[in-house]
Amino acid sequence: MHAIFYNGPVNAGGMRNTQQLLADAVAKRLDDIVLVLSSNGGDVASGMGLYHFIRALPVPVRLHAAGVCSSIAATILLASDIRTGADPTQFVLHAATYREGPKLGERAENTVVITAPFRSRLGWDDARIAQCFTAEETALSVQQACAWGMVEQVADLRLMPSDTTAIVSIPK
Repeated sequence: MHAIFYNGPVNAGGMRNTQQLLADAVAKRLDDIVLVLSSNGGDVASGMGLYHFIRALPVPVRLHAAGVCSSIAATILLASDIRTGADPTQFVLHAATYREGPKLGERAENTVVITAPFRSRLGWDDARIAQCFTAEETALSVQQACAWGMVEQVADLRLMPSDTTAIVSIPK
């Protein structure tokens, strides 16, 4: 296994560094690539960029939620066909909101973008999307996330001595 650990906010620098580590792992033909994700979320554009990069890779990348997987990080998680979550891990979903300007705090139009994978990959209907993606935060345990399809299995990640690791550098 080759485990890449992403611990921190989703931003442009972290996304680019993750993309490079994933591309390097693919180029080295490493088997069983897993991205371990622990993030409160962050920038929607960066998160969706990473989501689509993972979806485009020629090899499967497992995603493992560890500790916290919130906001756009939860959308990134859905990029993989193989998703696991450690116990305990908390997932927090909410609508995207404007961070500045005259619409500060209001629901942003790009909420449609971050919810699209929940619809297409998990089959969530309008009612569940409306329930989870509001101005208020919706907190889910890893067990609830499993019941709703966000993760397929609740499991701890166990590294073996022969496994390799990489740590994503996330600049501020």
